[in-house]
Amino acid sequence: MAFTRRLVVAIAAIVAAISLGGPASASTEPPNPETSSPTIQSTTPPGPDGTAFVGIDTADPTDGIAASDIGCWIVAEHPVTLTPTSKDIIGSGEITRCTSEKPSACATTSFLYRINADGSETRVGTGPTKHSCSTGRASRSEAHYKCTYHPSSEFSYFTVTTLTVVARGQTVSNDAVSGTSHYWCI
Repeated sequence: MAFTRRLVVAIAAIVAAISLGGPASASTEPPNPETSSPTIQSTTPPGPDGTAFVGIDTADPTDGIAASDIGCWIVAEHPVTLTPTSKDIIGSGEITRCTSEKPSACATTSFLYRINADGSETRVGTGPTKHSCSTGRASRSEAHYKCTYHPSSEFSYFTVTTLTVVARGQTVSNDAVSGTSHYWCI
């Protein structure tokens, strides 16, 4: 199950990077420390509350200046239904805040997954990619799924929200993963 989740996260990051125009540089040469200031890509692992930071660390280890991150925080919300008897399940996520220096571009996409009876995971919904570094509705991506009648099984669902940011010519992605919600489709 963890391997599937990591594979899906990697694919989502690639899709998001492509939608932002791909990597900033196709060069395989490392940056020259004499002519460019070093930048270190930085992402934090998803938090237990469905949040994650995506950004770059602009600290230069040679100049003694403290780190200055550029990026945003995202949240993947627990899947919900509009009413207790609704068959429509919604998994959503959005940017909750950004550093004082915002990234130059952002792409947020949410994916809704069902955990099947055998423990495997199936993506059942994909939200639109929102190209905004603003918080709230402007970056909110919602994945929808209408479950089909299945009277003998309760299914678990979770949301993965992927954020890709571009800052100072670098592209970096990370994912936030929600907790699970359980629904009967009757």
